[in-house]
Amino acid sequence: MDTRSYKYPRASLQNYRDEKNMFSDLPGEQWIYEAQARHYPNVINGSPGFLSLSNKRFVFEPSTASIMGSPIEIPLDNILELKKTRRLLIIPNSIKIICKDGSNYSFLTWGRNKFYDLLMNPK
Repeated sequence: MDTRSYKYPRASLQNYRDEKNMFSDLPGEQWIYEAQARHYPNVINGSPGFLSLSNKRFVFEPSTASIMGSPIEIPLDNILELKKTRRLLIIPNSIKIICKDGSNYSFLTWGRNKFYDLLMNPK
């Protein structure tokens, strides 16, 4: 059962959350923000799910509607750069995370500005 408590209101459509594939809480972890999102491992195919930020990590958990997505966990200390990007070159609703280990991730979310602000200005 999902028992997470967030500092800000949770994303809608919680009935699409795939609780059996959620990450377990880490010791001392506090959840901050969550939004619906799509992970784009390439330009075309996006996997629907939930993007969540804690004081320790950034996670993407695919929804029950996802047929190809897999959970993604990015420790905050592995984030090298954060970029606000545009989907289809015109819609300003994406965020790109570039990691110190060389990996990078693109997410489409209307919560982009909030994630960016929380990651760039931690309190």
